Amino acid sequence: MPIPPILHQNCHLILQHPAVNSGEDCGFLLREDPAQPGGVISVQRERSSDGALVVRVFFEVLLADDLLTPRGDACPWTRAEMYAHLLAMLDQCEGIRLTCAAGVFEDLGAIGHSATALHSVHESRVACQLNHNGVYFLPVPLVDYQAALWDGERTWGASWWR
Repeated sequence: MPIPPILHQNCHLILQHPAVNSGEDCGFLLREDPAQPGGVISVQRERSSDGALVVRVFFEVLLADDLLTPRGDACPWTRAEMYAHLLAMLDQCEGIRLTCAAGVFEDLGAIGHSATALHSVHESRVACQLNHNGVYFLPVPLVDYQAALWDGERTWGASWWR
């Protein structure tokens, strides 16, 4: 994907993992409902009787060659490019970052059932599920997440913990 994804401009959802697309962000368009422009994600929290918490994030990606972006122009990525990046993401058991309108979800993985795809001649719709098995924090607002990025050298002498 040579054109970088920009949330709300050329994509609804961004996935990132160091082992996919050379670690660069991958943008996707969500299946939209007239009542929910921009698509939606669903977050499910499940606590087992032994106290373990599993968080599942659900979303449905739309893949086609003639899609329109949220701005209304032609999607810069092909169906094949988006599908290849999505499948590569679904091979990752941890370390996936998901950025969407709700904020940034860190350290998700494709554990267990991770996708159901419906393919037709002109489009594919892929219902995805990413999981988080650990300490769960609410998604970080995108503005706060971007403000916390550090582009300098990370050393013990120049770092601090929040």
